[in-house]
Amino acid sequence: MRIRGIGFYIILFSILMGCLLAGNSCAYAQFNKGKDSLVRLIDAKAALLEDFNGNPYRVVRGPARFLHNGTYLLCDSAVWNVNSNVIDAIGHVQIIQQDTYLVGDKLTYYSEENLAQFRGEIVRLYNKKGDQLKTRYLDYYTHDSTAVFYNGAAMRSKEGQIIEGNNGRYESGSRNFSFEGDVQMFADSIFVVADKGMYSSNYGRAFFYDHITAWKERDTLHSNSAIYENAKAILTLDADNYIATQDQQIWADRIDYFRESGNAELYNNIQIQDDAQKIFLL
Repeated sequence: MRIRGIGFYIILFSILMGCLLAGNSCAYAQFNKGKDSLVRLIDAKAALLEDFNGNPYRVVRGPARFLHNGTYLLCDSAVWNVNSNVIDAIGHVQIIQQDTYLVGDKLTYYSEENLAQFRGEIVRLYNKKGDQLKTRYLDYYTHDSTAVFYNGAAMRSKEGQIIEGNNGRYESGSRNFSFEGDVQMFADSIFVVADKGMYSSNYGRAFFYDHITAWKERDTLHSNSAIYENAKAILTLDADNYIATQDQQIWADRIDYFRESGNAELYNNIQIQDDAQKIFLL
């Protein structure tokens, strides 16, 4: 690593420290075609401009705070590539934007793409509703407040239900979590698996689609579209529905299954085959 002219860096360091001590924000303007193109370094213990293989870097010692797109990036230290406008943040990394809060060990922030990219370590996403998502691979887009996660994630709602899936996204504006691939939910005594799922934090409801199977003790439920409402503990099946109990097989256009009692309300085109009583009801 080669440093150009010690006098230049003494002056640069003095300016930076003067700004920090005065409590003002020192802004490094990096312009592109995007709406929010200004990245600011608000706080740091030290920031030096260094040259590596002909490329300028700002080496930031923290705790440090950056601001971009109304989003705060906090970390222990960072390396800022001046030409590409990419920030590598390490140690106690936090992203804070309105009611969304992310925590991890390291990330790469591509400011021209408005992208905070977490990789390799556990990252946690929280919202003000009390929901928490845990994963290892997450991209957070600061411009539209959207998180995209890969290779497995688990979400725990404020009510305590757990939903897992291979891939998905979180929309901060609507507070919706969506999942695809090997989706599973466990809520108290009921377990659900499906191809796709979505949890609405604002309404406390989980939606499931395609090849749904649910279990509660000896009851097995099948459907291609279902809604679970946690507050009422009701699983509603409304497409290609079928229930198998110890003694019965049940079909109906809509089935409301009550988790706590194990009872069900049936609507339209009802068929019940009761093997214990040898009854078939239409």
